[in-house]
Amino acid sequence: MLHALCAFQNMTKLLNILIVEDNEDDCLLVLRELRKGGYEPVFKRVDTAEAMLQALQQRPWDVIVSDYLMPKFSGLAALSILHDMGLDLPFIIVSGNIGEDIAVRAMKAGAHDYIIKGNFTRLIPAIERELRDADVRRERIILKGDVPNPANPPPGCAFHRRCPFATEVCAQERPELRPLAGRMVACHHAEKTL
Repeated sequence: MLHALCAFQNMTKLLNILIVEDNEDDCLLVLRELRKGGYEPVFKRVDTAEAMLQALQQRPWDVIVSDYLMPKFSGLAALSILHDMGLDLPFIIVSGNIGEDIAVRAMKAGAHDYIIKGNFTRLIPAIERELRDADVRRERIILKGDVPNPANPPPGCAFHRRCPFATEVCAQERPELRPLAGRMVACHHAEKTL
């Protein structure tokens, strides 16, 4: 039994996900789909601007999944908060009330994808694609030397998590990153090296 548990834990991938959703049942559907896709979500559900701001300041997130229209909040307002904070996180709209015109508006505002509620077959591929794209964007910033100032990090800044592998990886596998060794750098997942 212990061996099966260890094998299961090695197959699942930890995903820090902020879910902007007023309906708890819809949140549970997203979480179920993530688990079916091999993820172990560490999540927080928020449904107001204040709660989202607080969540973004409390911890780093890998991805944000947001409903488009809620009684006290909206997906576009959530996206605006994300941009105002200067954070570059994958942002995916999941909504039951989304037409083509709304989807286009959301994408122009900076959403990375949209998924129709009830048709979650695209959710895992969209999240995985956006996580890869975010990693590429972070690596480009690091290689250009545009890492934000660690003395004054913006709240929730993904670049200001200390990478436990930085010194070791820079010295052995990535000589071009040696100047960043031991500094605060982007490290998307603890088990993934730069």
